[in-house]
Amino acid sequence: MGVYIPNVEMPQSCFQCPLRLKINPEELWCCALQTVFEETFSGTIDGRYSKCPLVEVKAPHGRLVDADKARCTYMRSRAGYNIPIIEAETVIEAEGEADG
Repeated sequence: MGVYIPNVEMPQSCFQCPLRLKINPEELWCCALQTVFEETFSGTIDGRYSKCPLVEVKAPHGRLVDADKARCTYMRSRAGYNIPIIEAETVIEAEGEADG
């Protein structure tokens, strides 16, 4: 399972991340990883931790579905063609200009 936080941009570094908590001057708590790591950890000042689990969802986007659970049925058109109808439950609602 995962968490989607709408209207929050991907942080460029651990130090810009809203999921980081400073425990003391030397340690940070990463809410995403549920672990502590040293503030001096390589790459976290100017970049993200190599095992950071955050994934960017670009906007605008249409509704996002679990394609593994999608069902495909067919409807016959008046001209006799089979038209695929994809039925899938929305996992994340549409966001931005792709709404609708």
